[in-house]
Amino acid sequence: MRLAWVLLVLLVVCAPQTPEVSWRLRHTWDGPGRHMWHSIAALRTGEVWTYVAGDTSLMMRWDGRAWRTEEPPDDFLPTGRGFGFETSPAGDDLWLTSGGVWQRVRDSWVRRPNLSRSDPELTIKDTAVAAKGEAWLAEIGEYGGWVLNVWSGGAWKELPAPSGEMGSAWLEQIAAAGPGRVWAIHQVDGLIQAIRWEGSGWSTHPMPQVSIRDLAVSARGDAWAVGSEESGGVILRRQGGRWKRVGVPLPGTALPFVRADVRGGVWIAADPGRGRPYLLHVKDGRWSKYPLPESSLKIMAIAPAATGVWVYARQGSGVSKVYELSSST
Repeated sequence: MRLAWVLLVLLVVCAPQTPEVSWRLRHTWDGPGRHMWHSIAALRTGEVWTYVAGDTSLMMRWDGRAWRTEEPPDDFLPTGRGFGFETSPAGDDLWLTSGGVWQRVRDSWVRRPNLSRSDPELTIKDTAVAAKGEAWLAEIGEYGGWVLNVWSGGAWKELPAPSGEMGSAWLEQIAAAGPGRVWAIHQVDGLIQAIRWEGSGWSTHPMPQVSIRDLAVSARGDAWAVGSEESGGVILRRQGGRWKRVGVPLPGTALPFVRADVRGGVWIAADPGRGRPYLLHVKDGRWSKYPLPESSLKIMAIAPAATGVWVYARQGSGVSKVYELSSST
């Protein structure tokens, strides 16, 4: 009986609260055809960049007052794998990837040709921008193996794989909290583990064996991951030198994204399958829940900003909507 009461108290304490805030619909686009891939990025200047691609494509920039249509880089071909914007933790550096790599320099896109661009067996898997001028690019092979390059000092440098790597290995996600402060999810011979860059090599850290969808590192340096198992969504956090499950059970819920904000908090996108999708925000042990305005939406991308978060959502297969949530969380 005492154990039951303890579990009940923990559920009440850990259950996310729902603050009184409102979403603002900032843009709706119903361009022809299917809207397949979405990306959104918020910069410290207040600019927000969005890109939706599919049968037709649209890139836009919010300047704080209005949207402006922007031209993508020359030779840019949006594809699903590796597609999207990435920003530095401080929001002062913007990159775009999809088959190639581009950095926003002043008012134009500058291509940063990756070292393995001549290898047709490698495709971009994920990108992390650790600081202004420092980008980490993960590329994987169709049948295993991966290459990780870092852009620093105006050039790419290939980094070594974790020592002792054997068999078929995959790099799933990478995330950064600052210069050289990088985590990645590594799968080798079916075993999922986290790896951390230590300046000249990787350290390996065991994880619960769940399917990982996304990874983030907060401004305080703690790492988070979201994924799933047969029962539903799973949230993982590195605490006390170990990766642990955190939060309340999320049966039947998909968790596609986790992103860190500049204030030490973390945002997690959740799709319960029935009802409205929502965001979870956690900071200093306090969990908050922010349901989106409509149940017919699917969260396609999220971008924390200085005072809240932006969401790119899809309604059906041919309507894309941009929402802003500004709060004091």
